[in-house]
Amino acid sequence: MPKPKRFYWRSMAGNSTCELLKSVQMMKMRLTRVQSFPS
Repeated sequence: MPKPKRFYWRSMAGNSTCELLKSVQMMKMRLTRVQSFPS
């Protein structure tokens, strides 16, 4: 039995938001690393 579209789209949105959060965290980590280095 195929999954309903609503559930599919919801899972897609959840995955995309999770990826966005991960990328944002990575960016923050890089920024803090760059700032922590003495210029």
